[in-house]
Formats: sequence, C-alpha cells, structure tokens
Amino acid sequence: MPQEFRDTTEPFPFEPQLVPLTLKMIEELAGKDPRKITVVDVGCGYGRLVNELRNNSVDCHGCDVDEFWDGDCSPYLRPIEMSPYRLPYDDESVDVVISNTILEHVHDHPALYREIKRILKPGGVAIHTLPSRWFVQPGKWYLPVEPHIRVPFVHFFWPRPATKKVPYWYFKLWAKLGFRSPYQKDKQPDEVARSNAEYCATSLCYLPHSTHVRMSREIFGNCEYPTDWFLRNAYGGAARLYQKLPLKKATRWILKQTRISLMVQRKPG
Repeated sequence: MPQEFRDTTEPFPFEPQLVPLTLKMIEELAGKDPRKITVVDVGCGYGRLVNELRNNSVDCHGCDVDEFWDGDCSPYLRPIEMSPYRLPYDDESVDVVISNTILEHVHDHPALYREIKRILKPGGVAIHTLPSRWFVQPGKWYLPVEPHIRVPFVHFFWPRPATKKVPYWYFKLWAKLGFRSPYQKDKQPDEVARSNAEYCATSLCYLPHSTHVRMSREIFGNCEYPTDWFLRNAYGGAARLYQKLPLKKATRWILKQTRISLMVQRKPG
C-alpha cells in the first residue's frame, strides 16, 4: 500500500484535481494506458502525486534534487544525482515522464532534457506544465508577484538570476514594504531579503517559451504546446475563463504568456 505523505509542510497545497488531469494527459497526449506503463514524476517534491497515481494503479515513481520525503518513507522516491547530473533510472526504462511546475527551478535545461530522453523508451513522451516568464499572480496591492517568494516583478526583470543577479536593494525594498511569503511573516526585512536573494540565485530560472522550444527541438527533434487542449481540460480560474470567452485564439495566446502552459516532448520510436 503506498505510503501516506506529509502535506502540512508543503510550500504549495496538493491539488486533488491534478490526478485526473494527469491521467487524461497520459491517455490523450501520450496515447498510452496509464495503468499499463511506467511513469516518472521529475521534481516530485513530497511525492504526493506519485502516491495518488499509485493509488490509481499506475506504476509511478518520483525523483527530486532534495529528499523532501522522509528518508525511508517510500521505495518509489529517489534523489537525483547532481555530480554528474543524472536521473536515477536506467536507459530506456520509462514510458512517460511528467513534471509539474518544475522547469522554472532548473538552471541547466539541456542537461535535464537529455536525461529525460535517455530514460524514455523509444516512443516515450515527456509532459511538462510550466509557468511563463511573464507569469502573473496578483499579490499585495494587486501587483504581479513571483509565486514562490512573493516579490513583485522579479521574474519579469531578472528571469535568470543565476546569470543576471537581482540587486540586493530590490529584495530589501519589497521586504520593508511587507512583501513576503507565508513562511516569512515573522522575519525581519534583512532576513527576508537574504533568503529571497539566495533562493533566486539557486532556484529560479524563467526561460521564454521560445527557448524551451529551441532546446527541445535540438534534443528530441520536436516540441508541442497543446494550449487549447490544456485550457479545455485544466482546472483553475484561467481555464474556466478560457472555456467561457470567445476569441479563443487571442485568449489562448494571452493565457499562454501569463499563466501555466503545457509542453510535450516525444522521443522518436
């Protein structure tokens, strides 16, 4: 029986709607029966999606750069090897790879894509949900904030902090104005600013969609953004808005640039 995972300390609450959506992605976009294949969740965090998919009879496994889970809580979760970078699975052993809003944390996307291609079987598929560089999430004073640290505009002006450092005064200014994540409520502005600066430098990288497409085509030979399918099947306010509004092409473009998108890579079979 799959292990019950912690959910009270996760930075973002697990969305139960993600389970049927993931099953539908595998069935309709990958063209595979999810209960007859092996699935890997890259960047699985606490392993909640892995657990829920296993409860739905899917042979699902997960990996992440940090062991957010208790060390021995599940045989289905493994750490990613960092030196050299390697996903902990054999060559051509996986049918479908999924990732859920993980690509904005990856600094070496070609390395990740090459590893995904390595572990996928011929004809295997990778399905990623990812936020746009111009992702808009309203925060305090209705300003758009980076959703992890809740600092306004940081991912607009410095989408790749590892290569173009965000000025420290910028974090200090917003911390003094009260912009902080729920986990920083009782911290002093200097501590908030230092924490946010470190997080940006090590854990954020918002690439344009065009860059993901270029990298994917170089490594897989293909790249798809099934935006209409995603917005017609996803949950959340943006999807509900799309389903109601006319002018689908224009609405689709706007939501792709400002919200979550879906990207598909296919290993030639």
